[in-house]
Amino acid sequence: MSKSKYAAQKLEPPEYKKRCLEVYKLARNGEHLAVISSIKHHGIWRLKNDFRPNANHSWYIAGCAYYDLCEYESSVKAFQKALRSWPEDGEAWFALGNSYSELGRFYSAYRANMRGIKSESNKKVLPALYYNLGNALFDMKKYTDAAAIYKKLIRRRDEIGRMARKNLKLATEWLVYLKEEQRLRTSRRRAT
Repeated sequence: MSKSKYAAQKLEPPEYKKRCLEVYKLARNGEHLAVISSIKHHGIWRLKNDFRPNANHSWYIAGCAYYDLCEYESSVKAFQKALRSWPEDGEAWFALGNSYSELGRFYSAYRANMRGIKSESNKKVLPALYYNLGNALFDMKKYTDAAAIYKKLIRRRDEIGRMARKNLKLATEWLVYLKEEQRLRTSRRRAT
């Protein structure tokens, strides 16, 4: 079967599946550089032939490897390439948002999580996208907006719910602190 028939039928050639299993094993063993060199050509941003049948997944794997190596600029580029192949991939939007957050690009993280929420059909990823959206708002010092997002998640009985409760408390503490700072500034102005 030719490559075009694979693409038309949305099938992955057996070689791709075999190579993915090899890459997963490398990733589990923490061999992130080997993952990247298996997937893409050295020095250029092109997938090797075996990984072209599913560019979205291949670039996502490369992005995760770069992220684990703390090479966040490269992880951003890989996740962006994954999203060019499949813009509705909520996990890639989530991962892109995480990469932007690590770079201190909080507005970009906010936008990535918003795009993920708008495009995501997988209900399992939505809570994580919302949680990261709250974190981006928190990092942008928009504590009221962050608290509103965390409130949507606090009833969950999983790790996201636990972290949302913790971050809601932090956002609330910041709001109280800022309100008190505002009160003190106002009273100082009146005293002078």
